[in-house]
Amino acid sequence: MELDRRCAKCGQAIPWGETECPLCSERLGYFWLQRRDTFLILVFVLIILLFVITGYAVRRYHAVERGLG
Repeated sequence: MELDRRCAKCGQAIPWGETECPLCSERLGYFWLQRRDTFLILVFVLIILLFVITGYAVRRYHAVERGLG
């Protein structure tokens, strides 16, 4: 067993259990196989979008409540 396996493209250590470098991998098509940075940015954007939608729904609810009162 090799103690330190390195990627030929980027020079990063390849984690145990992986056959190829996860940073240089050409596997595309599945959302969860993307790079961690991309995944975190997409989750952050989704959270902001859901926050805006919730804020709009709350404002709308309070406006309807005031109108009925």
